Amino acid sequence: APYLARMAGRFGAEVRPGRDAPGILYAPDVAALPLADPDSALLAHLTAYAHHLMASRPDRQAGELGRKVEAEIAARLVHGAPAQQDVARSLGMSPRTLTRRLAEQGDSYRAILTALRRDLARDYLRDPTLGLAQVAHLLGYADQTSFTTAYKAWTGTTPGAARGDHRAWPDRQDL
Repeated sequence: APYLARMAGRFGAEVRPGRDAPGILYAPDVAALPLADPDSALLAHLTAYAHHLMASRPDRQAGELGRKVEAEIAARLVHGAPAQQDVARSLGMSPRTLTRRLAEQGDSYRAILTALRRDLARDYLRDPTLGLAQVAHLLGYADQTSFTTAYKAWTGTTPGAARGDHRAWPDRQDL
């Protein structure tokens, strides 16, 4: 009992023993709070790295609008996959107009987002200093599991296996 009281005092919350696994439950609004000590140096480094990778990517077959959409997505990806309406708004058009104009060029918002994530994943996985959770975050996934599921759907293998076996990395045209 003294241990539980110390833990409750330390966490400022009720401690309930006897659970299957240790954990802390937070109210959903806690996730929206700003970080008390964000790592701005790391964010700047990772953002610069993402821009470098974007600049070194081969040109997409998409038209000018596709490249603009891709740039907008890339700039926001670290904060999660941006909604199509947000990208459309930043380009000065409605989501419906964006959809129609991309379709005229033989493209779609979803296809651009997926291709960008796929290509960046391949590049990020080549960097041994980035953990899989960091790669997932940089690609805008909520968690590593979501990234792993998507990567396996693209390539037939997991990111961890691909990182360990360079032969498992498909060429861009194979994706």
